[in-house]
Amino acid sequence: MKEWAQLKELVDILNPFYEATQLTQGEFKPTINLVVPTVLALNRHLTNFSKKAKYLRSLTTALNQSSRKRYKGVFNNVGMEGENDGLGSAHNFGETVYLSAAVLDPTFAQHWLVDVYISSEEKDVLCSKIKGIVQSLHSLAGYTVL
Repeated sequence: MKEWAQLKELVDILNPFYEATQLTQGEFKPTINLVVPTVLALNRHLTNFSKKAKYLRSLTTALNQSSRKRYKGVFNNVGMEGENDGLGSAHNFGETVYLSAAVLDPTFAQHWLVDVYISSEEKDVLCSKIKGIVQSLHSLAGYTVL
C-alpha cells in the first residue's frame, strides 16, 4: 500500500512538469512567452506540494532547488532570488525578453504575477520595471506610449 501511495504522490508531483512540457515544446509556434509564467507556476506547485508531501518531500525540495538554480535569471528578474544582484541577464533566462514576451502575450499579460512571492512594494517595483521594458520596446518600434 505504501508503494502505491508513493507512486501516486510521484505522479502528482510530476504531472505539472508533463503539462509544462506539452505546452512549451512548440516546434512550429513561438513559446518564449511561456517561460516566465511556466517557471513561476512550477515553482508555486513545488512549494505548495512540499508542504503536503508525505513520502517525497525531499524530491520536491530538490526539484524546486534545481529549478531555481536552472532559471535563476527569471527568479532574479522578478525579485524572488532574495538579494537581487542586478545580474539578471548574466544568469540563465535572465534576459528581459522573457519578461517582455510574457507581458506582451494577451493570454498572460500580468496575471502570472500571482505566482511571484514578493512583498506588495516589491511587486510595485517589478510592475514599474515591466512598464519600462514595454515602453522601451514601443519606443524602439517608433510608437509613443502614454
